[in-house]
Amino acid sequence: MSQIFPLKVGDCFRTKNDQIRRITAIENGLVNYEQRGSKSHMPWAPGPNKSSLPTEAKFREQVKERVRCDWDADHHNQPPV
Repeated sequence: MSQIFPLKVGDCFRTKNDQIRRITAIENGLVNYEQRGSKSHMPWAPGPNKSSLPTEAKFREQVKERVRCDWDADHHNQPPV
């Protein structure tokens, strides 16, 4: 069952394997995002190509929680967003 939380462009989410995703667009029910690893110094990389974009429901299934975009695994007790 997917979590229920709003998805907005610019918001960041932590996946179940501590990858950070930042939403760049939501169009026609599909979520485009860029991603980086669990360390805040890691560069942002493009997300999937257009043919592989997840639906909003699938994106919610893949992420664990909304986090600050500078979230870091070494400093995971950062204040909530």
